[in-house]
Amino acid sequence: MKKLILIMMLMWIGLPVHTYAAGGEGQVSLIVKSSSHSFHQTVLKIKSEKIVQALFQAEEVQLVDEVPHSNNYILLEDLETIRILIFDENRDLYDVKTNQKLHVNKNILNKLTDYFTGLKTHHFGTLLPWEEVNQIIPRYTSFSLQISKLD
Repeated sequence: MKKLILIMMLMWIGLPVHTYAAGGEGQVSLIVKSSSHSFHQTVLKIKSEKIVQALFQAEEVQLVDEVPHSNNYILLEDLETIRILIFDENRDLYDVKTNQKLHVNKNILNKLTDYFTGLKTHHFGTLLPWEEVNQIIPRYTSFSLQISKLD
């Protein structure tokens, strides 16, 4: 009996793992983080079927030597496939795995730009004018930060 259970457990562990999108349909998440290696990220799941379909059907237009650096990532999840795209500051899309530059409709690019602008503000915060910062922390002031765990 122990051998049978052991064999069944080994078979179960050896099964391939697939990532499926909710409801069997494609899913798109916009991600902002300071680098590709950063653990801290801000995520927005896209509900617009129009945007989701446009990104899944993006046309490959050019092979590039290197995908540019960006803080903006797009995660495409479909039945058994996961693709990561980069949305750079020039509003160009790149597939990270294939190094292909992608083309989508300008209306979709405008919407992505709006979404990423909001995500960046939420992720990085808002820059204050120097006059306002100087009132809070005058130049040449020494101070220390105390980090406490928020529950």
